[in-house]
Amino acid sequence: MGVRKKDKGSLNQGKAVKLNLRRSFSASLESVFDAWLIPYLAGSWMFGPKSDNQEIVTLENTPRADGHFLLVIKRDGEELTITGQYEEIRRPEKLVCSWGADQASAALNRLTLKLESVEGKTRLRLTHELDPSLSEGIDSLRNEWNIRCKALAELVETSPRQARLFK
Repeated sequence: MGVRKKDKGSLNQGKAVKLNLRRSFSASLESVFDAWLIPYLAGSWMFGPKSDNQEIVTLENTPRADGHFLLVIKRDGEELTITGQYEEIRRPEKLVCSWGADQASAALNRLTLKLESVEGKTRLRLTHELDPSLSEGIDSLRNEWNIRCKALAELVETSPRQARLFK
């Protein structure tokens, strides 16, 4: 019996566990989308609230299908990493990528971001598909994404100076 090659971007056998989040932002589609792809913007919210004990170490991004990203931050002496590969980028409405602390864990996770403009606001739908082996961490992951979404809102909604960067 041969080994079947997995389809590109597929998760391991079994039904993926899904985390779904919805948020609305008082910001344009473009500003929310760009906050995901422009490295210094992504680095400013992706790791949650800033602190004096936090330093950005690496911000790499190749925003195209089959491109990769790498964000590394040092917080309280410990390095935190997020890496992955883009599967689909349709600006400013959709982004699909693998996601994890390293390439092996990223292969087990898929993140889909969908944005739409509704009544002058940007509505975000985030779906994070996890390999079934990672299902025990779903509550922790939900908490992390709630913190990230709050930091993203602070970036795109509250700063008039920041809003000008997107024009």
